[in-house]
Amino acid sequence: MIHLHTHSNFSFLDGASAPDRLVKRAAELEMPALALTDHHGLYGAVRFLHAAKAAGIKPIIGAEICLRSENGEGQAKPHLVLLARNRVGYANLCRIITKAQLDYQDDPQITLTDLAPYHEGLIALSGCRRGELPRALLAGHREEALSIARRYADLFGDRFLIELEHHLLPDDDALVDALLDLARKIGLRAVLANDVHYAYPHEYRLRDVMACIQTRTTLDEWTDIRHANGEYYLKSQQEMREAFALPANIFDACLATTQEIADDCNLELLAVSCRPPDYPVPKGETAFSHLYTLCQEGVRKLYHPLTPEVSNQLAYELSIIEQMGLASFFLCVWDIIRFSREHGIRCAGRGSAADSIVAYILGITAVDPLANNLLFERFLNPGRVGMPDVDIDFDSRRRDEVIEYIQDRYTTEHAAMVANVITYRSRSAFRDVAKAMGFAPSLVDTLASKLSYRGVKEMREEMVLAGDVQPALEGAVDENASKAQTPLEQVIELCEQLDGYPRHLSLHNGGMLITAEPLIDVVPLEYATSGVRVCQFNKDDVEMLGLIKFDILGLRTLSILDEAVQTIKEVRGIDLPIDNIPLDDPACYDLACSSKTIGVFQIESPGQWALLARAQPRTFGDLIIQIALFRPGPLQGGMVDPYIERRLGREAVTYSHPSLENCLRDTLGVVIFQEQVLQVAHDFAGLSYADADGLRRAMSHYRTDTEMNVCRDIFVASAVELGRDRELSERMYEAISYFSGYGFCRSHAAAFAKTVYQTLFLKVYYPAEFLAAILSNEPCCYYPTQTVIEEARRWGIRVLPVDINRSTARYTVEHGAIRMGIMQVKGLTEDSALAVVEARGKRPFATFSDFWARTSVDRDVAEALISVGAFDSLGMNRRALLWGLEEVIRTVVRKRDLQSRMKIDVRAGAPDLPPLTDLDVAGLDYTLQGTSARYSVMSFYRRSLARANVLSIGQIEGKPSGTTVRTGGIVISRQRPPTAKGMTFLVLADEEGELPVAIYPNIYESHRLIVNGSSSLVIEGIVERERYVTSLLATRLWRLNDVATLDTRPSIQRAKQAKLFDSVATKYIPG
Repeated sequence: MIHLHTHSNFSFLDGASAPDRLVKRAAELEMPALALTDHHGLYGAVRFLHAAKAAGIKPIIGAEICLRSENGEGQAKPHLVLLARNRVGYANLCRIITKAQLDYQDDPQITLTDLAPYHEGLIALSGCRRGELPRALLAGHREEALSIARRYADLFGDRFLIELEHHLLPDDDALVDALLDLARKIGLRAVLANDVHYAYPHEYRLRDVMACIQTRTTLDEWTDIRHANGEYYLKSQQEMREAFALPANIFDACLATTQEIADDCNLELLAVSCRPPDYPVPKGETAFSHLYTLCQEGVRKLYHPLTPEVSNQLAYELSIIEQMGLASFFLCVWDIIRFSREHGIRCAGRGSAADSIVAYILGITAVDPLANNLLFERFLNPGRVGMPDVDIDFDSRRRDEVIEYIQDRYTTEHAAMVANVITYRSRSAFRDVAKAMGFAPSLVDTLASKLSYRGVKEMREEMVLAGDVQPALEGAVDENASKAQTPLEQVIELCEQLDGYPRHLSLHNGGMLITAEPLIDVVPLEYATSGVRVCQFNKDDVEMLGLIKFDILGLRTLSILDEAVQTIKEVRGIDLPIDNIPLDDPACYDLACSSKTIGVFQIESPGQWALLARAQPRTFGDLIIQIALFRPGPLQGGMVDPYIERRLGREAVTYSHPSLENCLRDTLGVVIFQEQVLQVAHDFAGLSYADADGLRRAMSHYRTDTEMNVCRDIFVASAVELGRDRELSERMYEAISYFSGYGFCRSHAAAFAKTVYQTLFLKVYYPAEFLAAILSNEPCCYYPTQTVIEEARRWGIRVLPVDINRSTARYTVEHGAIRMGIMQVKGLTEDSALAVVEARGKRPFATFSDFWARTSVDRDVAEALISVGAFDSLGMNRRALLWGLEEVIRTVVRKRDLQSRMKIDVRAGAPDLPPLTDLDVAGLDYTLQGTSARYSVMSFYRRSLARANVLSIGQIEGKPSGTTVRTGGIVISRQRPPTAKGMTFLVLADEEGELPVAIYPNIYESHRLIVNGSSSLVIEGIVERERYVTSLLATRLWRLNDVATLDTRPSIQRAKQAKLFDSVATKYIPG
């Protein structure tokens, strides 16, 4: 038996089994082939093909589409199943789906007339009960059904077949008989199908709930897309025979036809190969000659003098590029960078592309690969399969301009964004399933709030700890156990089945396909909600097919750099060459080693603080290693401690063989980078770099014993042939095979390190401009906005509140202080804030009435501006302004003619109103701005906390290691990394600083609800110290409000040292 009509969970919220699960069940039933026919999409096609190939099952790719009537009338949109016979049929299927998706974004559909030009290479099945033919027959319109069948037969010929289904419904026997009769009259063949929506019978319950989620109904309400029974599973041949109960000769004939159709479908989609687009070059030039010319121009600008090493490396890379036919690829990337630079859009290439001197010379990357010991073969070598990997970060505010340019240059037929499939996580799964099960919204909210973001797998455990669910008994679960389950337990079980299932399609962060061939012959396209064209494959699918993907990524740090540099020019008149600053400034490394790195790219987390305190980076090379060490791979792989111990001189630097000294010298004999795996294989085992990279890829991606043994044999045989000891060769292989799965890419770290250094430099020399740029681009920092404001205060920088006559739209620097931007106020976007600034012009607002007359803000925004004190500098009492607001709105004419405006004094009729307390002001700030330039929340608790012997974070900094203390603060970071063996990490913040807190698993379990459910805590713990970093190992935790109470006045904040380094200049003068 072969099923030709099968839905996976990529028929979003309709199919209840993943493609690989359907394949697994087909393999269990010894099916030779299986079709995947999801609704208007090929979202799951690539993973289906991969799973089928691994299982030895022939994959058939298709889709179920909705047909639109030619005149657009009628609500019914009958279904039609289309199967791709070959590559021509697949390309046409992609075009049909694309047209349906682009023409009718919210409800994909296509007319038969629009479908007709693309019928070649396709097989059509009449479809399920919602097909046009079955619908006519079920309505008793037999002549109409004959006419419909002939219309399809005229278009598809003998490639149109009648689909027979039987789901034990009352009228199924009659429908099957009518379809067979119609097939005989017209001379059409019939096939057997089951409109499969799940692999196993018991998954019917999940599918039923998914149907309710899709229609936003509960199980108590019936909708047409729900199934009347659980017969829509992947049935065996015997189960199908029993369901149809047809005469044996008829059933066998239909079965044989089904096999014929499967035999007729032959598609090798995994063998797709696309070319990069042909870059338009000057007349008389080839892509390579033009690339050569650009490189010769660029190399003379960057290298003085031009050395043989540089010339030889450039010639070598160009020869590899020409050999691999990638000249057009590099020109396309260069063109994107050229456009960005010409339009003032900051950008920076990273990833393995930074290994290439060609990429450096063309301006794609900003790190010299020769000066930083980067290995070109990690990026590109003749043995590489697929396109090279080039990631480019752009100023996130202007990335859309770059995407628009690419789509305009290469047209929408050749360029589209890569998809990102949004899947169910713990809270989203719980909310959807609980609603479908009929839980009250308030109960759904209460229960969902008890779940973390760890994942569905931990949901049951978290509900048990919360006391809402009883612990599960040991042993297998009875299939009938659901009868005894509570409704909540049923929800959890369904959520566990829904874990990781696709919810909807979204945009990848920056992946973009650009091909010479029409893209819609390879993958269907549709519109994202933003209006951008997106393909239906995600990044893994794209890489598996070898499609050409450019990563056009948005990075807010580049926005910060750009804005800070612009502000420095405006405020100080300095045109700072941030891309060409020396990389050896001791003050920058002093800041890094101090761990006072809030706001600094990549090294601002508490984990990095601790690692910085231990590693003490003093050079740019050290910074590259620092970036690479703090990654899950190196941390898990045990690379950190050996490197630190050797760096501190507590462990000798040794090499397993003299040939390894050259490649491991700068990392003190420890394998940290992926490039070093290649170098070890080359220097020790004698493999070519191309073979070494192939070995690295194999070790990183394939983990079966057989495949690993093949890798071992290649490495050891080559090393022994070079004269190495076999036992040592075996040990070296074990070492690099282990590290290959964990090592970080040196070129990626080097590209990031350049941005790290730039942000260090700005924080050292231009802290006000730098922190103002961070605040304008939030959320971008590891920490919330208030933490950045508190950091500014600790650097001796005043942060001034919103002022209607002094603030601009964004945060700015004003006489050395940071002034909060108008757009920070609730209800104002950057555009509306700019409109206020434009209305103000060079004539400040004289009164609130003047402001109301000259702007177009609505009442709510005006009230918010009054409430946060934006008009305080006009000498107006906030409560009086709010009292008179309605009168101003009623009487003041809103137009620019100043002579016709009425003069209203809003204070005239206001009663004597008491002033706001400090706590009132802080509350309004946090409510309407999300932050406060005036107060820290913790300062209002300080007196109460002092009475309870709870110390401030500043007071803890003076305590010796091992001291038991109590402190309190706002939780600004909460993490439970999977690599941390159950440890939980928090960061507490108060008006004096930030404090990393570590919580052991046993302490977490006994305080779980407090840790996860409280935004502010009091913690008792043991002080730990590593150089400049103080942290706390928690032993007990309380909710802050259970220990302390708010005062209406803040305590006087302890003065902090304004300068971290006396030697740091206050102004950098280039040159």
